[in-house]
Amino acid sequence: MGEIDTAAVRAAAGTIESVASTVRQHVPSEVGDIAAALAGSASAGAGSTLAAAWSDAYTRWATSADAQAESMRSAAGSWTSTNDGVATRFDRLGPVPS
Repeated sequence: MGEIDTAAVRAAAGTIESVASTVRQHVPSEVGDIAAALAGSASAGAGSTLAAAWSDAYTRWATSADAQAESMRSAAGSWTSTNDGVATRFDRLGPVPS
C-alpha cells in the first residue's frame, strides 16, 4: 500500500484556493460593457446575458474549487489522525516476538 504525503495534499489544497481567488478577481465582466456601447441593439442584450452567465460560471467554479480544497485538507487530517492512532496502538503492543 502506498504512503500519503499529507503535506503535499495540504499544499495542493492551498494552490487550488489560490487559483480560485485569482478566478474570482478576473471574472471577464467587460463583455457586459457591450450593453452600454450598443444600447438598443440585439448585441447589447446578448452582452449583458453573456456577462451574467460568465460571472455565475466563474463564481460557481471558484466555490467548487474552495470546497475541493477543504475536502482535501479534511482528508489529510483524517489520514494523519488514523496513522497516529495506529502507531499508538502498535506502540502499546510492544515489540513483535521473533
